[in-house]
Amino acid sequence: MTDQLRMIWPEGRKPPLCILPKGYSVRRFRPSDEQAYVRMLNRGDLGEWDLDRMRSILENPLAPGTVYFITYNDVPVATTCSQKQESDWDDDLDWAEVGWVTVDPAHRGRGLGLIICAVVVDQLQRLGYKHIYLKTDDWRLPAIKTYLRMGFQPLINSDEMNTRWRAVAEKLDWSF
Repeated sequence: MTDQLRMIWPEGRKPPLCILPKGYSVRRFRPSDEQAYVRMLNRGDLGEWDLDRMRSILENPLAPGTVYFITYNDVPVATTCSQKQESDWDDDLDWAEVGWVTVDPAHRGRGLGLIICAVVVDQLQRLGYKHIYLKTDDWRLPAIKTYLRMGFQPLINSDEMNTRWRAVAEKLDWSF
């Protein structure tokens, strides 16, 4: 079970309109944000990050213009980005990936993950992308719940994925 789960944004669907909680704001990555970005990525159960690994995100053709933060007192507390990627299931379409979503544990439970993802999906649509996806892990149940609530749909392209998505649905008490 090495492959991550994949979720697809329905073509033509607009992301939900979201209202930031009081005191929060959205902004794009700035060069002075490198250390804060590394800290955010390390807080998100996304593996070990350092400046070199973080810069690999910024080398993507869509970055850094599509690396976003939600800030509180101008301190990043949630982040995600988008990257132009080749899909491993569809070679014929131009895909963009929403990735590296994380919210500081002290700011979870306020809908910030959904909001920051909606911002990035909106930006990708404004850039002309019709085919948007994300990857996640089976055990990231709160994130999967957020993605489903937002409107992402599971990509089921094999028996293994069907089995895994059924297990996730059961854990989330979600009608599959």
